[in-house]
Amino acid sequence: MKAIQCIRSPKSMFSMLPLDVISMVLRIDARDSFSIWSNISLADGEFQRMVSQHAEAQIPGLVLQRGFPLEKQIVGKRSDHAVWLRVKGTFMSRHEVDVMIFVTGRYPTRLKVNDQEDIEFGNTETEFDILRSIQYRQQHRNVVQLLAFCDPNPRSFAMFAVEKYECTLLKYLYAARSNNEELKLKWKVKRCLEMLNAIDFLHFHKIVHRDIMADVFSMRYNGPDPEVLVLTSFKRAIANDEAGNTTMIGHVRDLNSTQIPTRWSAPESFLQDRFDTYSDIWMLGHAIREIFTCGCQPYTEMYSEDTGDIMAKVTYFKIAFTKKCPSYCFILYC
Repeated sequence: MKAIQCIRSPKSMFSMLPLDVISMVLRIDARDSFSIWSNISLADGEFQRMVSQHAEAQIPGLVLQRGFPLEKQIVGKRSDHAVWLRVKGTFMSRHEVDVMIFVTGRYPTRLKVNDQEDIEFGNTETEFDILRSIQYRQQHRNVVQLLAFCDPNPRSFAMFAVEKYECTLLKYLYAARSNNEELKLKWKVKRCLEMLNAIDFLHFHKIVHRDIMADVFSMRYNGPDPEVLVLTSFKRAIANDEAGNTTMIGHVRDLNSTQIPTRWSAPESFLQDRFDTYSDIWMLGHAIREIFTCGCQPYTEMYSEDTGDIMAKVTYFKIAFTKKCPSYCFILYC
């Protein structure tokens, strides 16, 4: 076997780790791999290079960028020493991709990790599972493509590569506002229809998104069409496997918007923890309004008030939208 790296151990001895051995360590259980990594004095840069080489060997045509600080690539940690890493790269020499790599045992973590790190870790796993489940069956032009993935069982090393877009819809709307550019009505209606098509595709596959807002969509410029709106985030999506179209989820109520976008959410979502296709449509109405107001968030005219007070008025006093877009845009989904 060809050795690829010389590593100093705590006993000040040098040993050579072959690529096959590295692959084996990356694939074993988190607790066992942590014992191995903890007995090897390995710099972050060399660990990053080993993981990148192993990842590229798993998916032909994938080339990952090197040289970025490893700590900035960590998306979220779990208490069993597992992390997700985000690495930029190219696939088949023509696709810019974001690659998420699941690695176990490398990083010592506390008994209880930071809540935000734990949430980000779970969100990344959710995004992987949702993309894999819907794109096994078919792809959609308004949904980000899962270009490649590696998912052994049991999950000890996993990775997936998705299309990368630089410009979100919200950034596009903000840029138009700052440049005093008036977006044409035809452009706005086309973006609304593309948004509807993406959400309808998810609902057809029994996926409830729970996070529909302008910031989760991006503009694609490298396809056959000059501009296409693409749904790029599934971090809070859930599979609806229950009868009917109602899904009850516990412990997701959050008035500080760290988990769900409260101002976009339907009353039953933040009062009863209920998310379904109907709550998605409520959020979709707010996202459509963002398009016609160049990125204004819901209830902008009430921003001097506390979020809890705003949502109480929405629920109990049934305040109406400030009319900023044509009424027919709210019935496009019907």
